[in-house]
Amino acid sequence: MKNNRLVGYILPAIVIMAGGFVLFNFAFIVFALIVNLSISLLGVDPQSAPPILSRILGFFALIFITWLGFKINFKSESIKHTLRATLITMPLMAVLVAIGVMLYQQPQWMILLAGALVVAPALYYVWRLKLPWMYHFAILYVTILALYIMFSGLDI
Repeated sequence: MKNNRLVGYILPAIVIMAGGFVLFNFAFIVFALIVNLSISLLGVDPQSAPPILSRILGFFALIFITWLGFKINFKSESIKHTLRATLITMPLMAVLVAIGVMLYQQPQWMILLAGALVVAPALYYVWRLKLPWMYHFAILYVTILALYIMFSGLDI
């Protein structure tokens, strides 16, 4: 009995982390495709910053993909919440990375504050709706990854 309860926590956590990793890569590929397409269509210098339109389109694409994923219905509540929690990792990481890129030359406290202004409302929303622990885990997982990227000096 104790093993079933442990599996009930470990398996969703593994799915969220592995699925989140796949979705992060997918999000970066979608953004790269949209940015490169907009640069080539608009005739912008590839070495300059991508047009704001391409960033907006990238976020809309991620929001649309997340929305489509939320429309899938499962009979099992546990599977439904695990997959939805996994899905929210993609737009959340994209927003945190975008904040880090936009504030790249700024002090770290500004980046942390801007990230907190995204993460705190997300956590509050999940808490307020009394959603299962998987959503809290997904948000904290993305937050820890973003902090690791920031403090380890990794460039994206």
